[in-house]
Amino acid sequence: MFKKYNYNYFSKLFSFSIIITSLISYPSSLQIFYPIPLRILVIFSFSIAFIYAFYCIKRNYDFLTNGCLVWFLILWMGYFTSLSIGTFFSGYEVRMYNYLSYASKMAFFLLCLLYLDKKTILNAVKIYSHLALFITILSIFIGVLVALQLISYSVEISKHLPDYLKFYYLVFYAQSSPLEFVDFPLYRLQGYSTEAGVFALSLIMPALFFLIFEKNYFKFSIIIIGIAWTFSFPAFAGFLLFSILSFFSGKRNLSKTLLLVFVTLLSVVFITELMEAPKIQKKQEIADNLSFNDPNASSIHYDTFLKLRVDSWQDRTDAMTNYFNYMGNKLSLFQKLFGLGAGNAIYSYKETIANGFLFRLIDAGIIGFIFYSLSALAIGFYAFKSVIGGTNDELTMVLALSSIFLLLVSILRQSYDMSYWQMFIYASFFVNRIRHSDECSAVSR
Repeated sequence: MFKKYNYNYFSKLFSFSIIITSLISYPSSLQIFYPIPLRILVIFSFSIAFIYAFYCIKRNYDFLTNGCLVWFLILWMGYFTSLSIGTFFSGYEVRMYNYLSYASKMAFFLLCLLYLDKKTILNAVKIYSHLALFITILSIFIGVLVALQLISYSVEISKHLPDYLKFYYLVFYAQSSPLEFVDFPLYRLQGYSTEAGVFALSLIMPALFFLIFEKNYFKFSIIIIGIAWTFSFPAFAGFLLFSILSFFSGKRNLSKTLLLVFVTLLSVVFITELMEAPKIQKKQEIADNLSFNDPNASSIHYDTFLKLRVDSWQDRTDAMTNYFNYMGNKLSLFQKLFGLGAGNAIYSYKETIANGFLFRLIDAGIIGFIFYSLSALAIGFYAFKSVIGGTNDELTMVLALSSIFLLLVSILRQSYDMSYWQMFIYASFFVNRIRHSDECSAVSR
């Protein structure tokens, strides 16, 4: 009964509901801010689109002929088997919510493989990129108003608001302390995310889409301004990576553009450091004098933004070292091999760990960690091969570069498969790449 309806309409509905559903889990912690009516609307639209897809879209079983994808699925199943053993037999609390959450991400990935086609993927990426552009423009607008002190921004007020109101109150600006290198209130831009670094991460694919696919330098420039305002070093470094990969893929003009973007973003870091250092030094001298004159006063230490970023990296390294010591001294052989079970990484080990692979080492043990790392390598290898091979499909290039970046960033943040949003990007890359390869083979024949 659905077959007579317009395909493009339902394809766009399917695309939009997938993107919005993905954003419920990513950027970080966004799901707690969605009001219940919006959640119901999202679930309803996704359900309608899925019913349409089930009845009217031909399922893609030919992806099973792709070697890298098959290896990825086999390796991920090896990881999930180890995770299952650890979850139910490690002796720790069985956290079914976390366990089913991990499984649901792969279910969503398989759903995308079965039902996505190139038109739906293009619609979805286009919708997502323009949503990101819209939010970036509003973020910059509010940021400028706050910097000019035309409107006020209060962290203290936001702390007393309910989560769903806090989301709308903070939706276009940051909740962290202001940066020190200027004399007016300037915060790291964080858009619809709870963290500036995550917002920068969410803007990478739109930036690549506007540059490589649409070749719209105006939209691209707006996204770059948004990324620069996040002061996110991993996002900045991503453009150097993209430049190198583009160079070796034979796309020299693209490589030069991306390198120019990286140099521009890097200059933001050094200019910030040069402007902030004297102000921080003066604050430190005042604090030291107060501490010297009043023995009862607590000592305060100030650092520049760049120094804080370096310290953050050191904290991550220390947390990893401490965990390996904890793993060697506290866990049984069984727990070392199969882990503590889904979700227990957060509850059993109290230090903050910003490394997705280390999370899986705790949850699924050494065996699961090996499978998990190899599964990420399978995606990375195929994406790297697609880029270096000089694919002439621009959307495949965008998705391949985005996939490589997300895999690498999971070393510094949570797992590469932590969200539906990420799984959608990987699945879209596989589908688009396989479809493009099939089309090229058909033309050559």
